[in-house]
Amino acid sequence: MSKRPLAIHSDRKIYLIEKLDSKYTVEDQLNAYATLVHTPTNVHTYRLDEFSLWSAALQGDTAKDITQFLQQYARNVLPQRIIEYIEETIRDFWTMEIYVEEKIFELEGNSKAIKKIVDIQGLKDKIVRTEETTVTFDKKDLYTIRNILLNENLYLVEKNTKSTSCNLKIKDNITLYRYQREAVEAFMNKENQNITGRGVMIMPPGSGKTIVGLKVIELLKVNTLILVKTKDDYKIWLNEIKDKTNFDEEHIAYNDFKLEKPICVCTYDYVAKVLDDEMINVNWGFIIYDNANSLPTTKRSRAAYIPSKYKLAMDSILWRSDNNEGLIFKTIGPKVFNVTLKKLEEEHYQIKVKCFEVKIPFKPWDIEDEEDINHTVSKNLNKVEAFGYIENKHKDKQKILVSRFKKVAGKFHEAFTISLCDGGSNDQLREEMVGAFNDKDIDSIVFTNIFESQSLKDIDVLISLSYYGESEREEYLRIGKLKGSNEGRRITGYYYALVSEDTKEEEIYIERRDNMLKYGYDFRIITLEELRRGDFEV
Repeated sequence: MSKRPLAIHSDRKIYLIEKLDSKYTVEDQLNAYATLVHTPTNVHTYRLDEFSLWSAALQGDTAKDITQFLQQYARNVLPQRIIEYIEETIRDFWTMEIYVEEKIFELEGNSKAIKKIVDIQGLKDKIVRTEETTVTFDKKDLYTIRNILLNENLYLVEKNTKSTSCNLKIKDNITLYRYQREAVEAFMNKENQNITGRGVMIMPPGSGKTIVGLKVIELLKVNTLILVKTKDDYKIWLNEIKDKTNFDEEHIAYNDFKLEKPICVCTYDYVAKVLDDEMINVNWGFIIYDNANSLPTTKRSRAAYIPSKYKLAMDSILWRSDNNEGLIFKTIGPKVFNVTLKKLEEEHYQIKVKCFEVKIPFKPWDIEDEEDINHTVSKNLNKVEAFGYIENKHKDKQKILVSRFKKVAGKFHEAFTISLCDGGSNDQLREEMVGAFNDKDIDSIVFTNIFESQSLKDIDVLISLSYYGESEREEYLRIGKLKGSNEGRRITGYYYALVSEDTKEEEIYIERRDNMLKYGYDFRIITLEELRRGDFEV
């Protein structure tokens, strides 16, 4: 047992010893059964949870399959509590087929499933008719009833959706990386026809989610709706489509279902605004939920119920502060693919990054209190001084500065005459700035929070100036953007977080820094005095 890589505890935590799984054989399978908690060097921590187990069940795995896998690779005797938890979770999960018509929708299953439906509180007065293997409801109640069924751990498989053709083809000179091909193959799994083409992918920033989505569109050959967070995200898809496929803008609609193009890209907010019971009748063959973390909100979640045989949710990190990420699995499908930053680093698909937290005494340039205390304490004149030293340390390097708050970004723009790119910048100016940076005509830009959706190349150094609370997602995406911008390069990237010492900002950043250990990021803590003395080594 000494060479088995897993240590499994009765609290449902699973520890994977990295050196005993050098080829990632066990980790790849464990990702299908459990959720990643930490990936520091040497030991990775996972946790068994209902969403991962439900995903495994939808993939056709039984409680016995999961238990046998854990027993095979465990260093210890598998706790009985773990066996019971797996069995109970899989047993309580159930599926039915849903057929959405023009005015009604029908749920189909065995007689036992129908009896469970009929007995659910809040559904009895909404039933139109019941037969041995079907129960019918009014179309106007679709959204309400699906929400009730989610709380009953019921997963609905959509069966009767229609579609038109889409003849998108990826250019012959475009080659997918091995892990990208694995992602496509996982989604297109044909071993179980009931769940083919439905699921969730978790891929780090810069790992090529867009090209994976395009390859799936090519294989499915059906009209596709792509949901994104912002107009900038639409432009990323548009540019990738034009650059890597046989399609151009005439094949693509933006925020307009009625154009009936083979591909339509819409923002979640647009769909939330126009989606009503009639719009649910729009026939899509395939729906991609990009930035899927944006889906589980009161208004946007309705988009999860647009009928389509094929659905793919994609994001870099699904964690939400309201813990509603489970809605993504329950409405879209099982977790079909998950690749970690550490694995991409070790296999040289992405660069390594050195991370630094710079503790800086608070010296405000403006005493006016802002509505957000994080905004107030980020207006630190010593941060301006600190950046001067960092800039000097990384001469002739491509540098990006990022600030949650526009006033802070503006201060650095003025102090160093760095190009400023924020939400108020017009599209043409923003594209010109990004193009100039990518062509290395300029070496620095300061961004507000629109940074996440920009197509930047070859960032050497990223400096964070201010933050949105304890959001590990923001931190993860910032570092991930630095890594993902360096495709094909063999360099070390540098990430600096400038933090106002002895303030609320430092308090929340400690939480952020600790959370980033989940993904294998160690932060070296340095001070402004070290920068001033010039004895700081990168």
